[in-house]
Amino acid sequence: MDDVTVTLSQDEALVLWAALRRWNDSDALDGLLLDGEPTALHGLLEALRRTLAATEGVDPSQVNAARSRLVG
Repeated sequence: MDDVTVTLSQDEALVLWAALRRWNDSDALDGLLLDGEPTALHGLLEALRRTLAATEGVDPSQVNAARSRLVG
């Protein structure tokens, strides 16, 4: 399989990581995902986690600030 590169701002990556993590940790997606989609979701979540950890890590206050900047 070939790799795909997606470019996100730091704020977008933080907010997307938090949302995916929240959905992944809940039962909200149970029964909605088709074959292969859970694997893709976990892969994206892990890629975001590695990228964010390599920069500054993930702090809840940073996620909240990023959400505010994306809205405003």
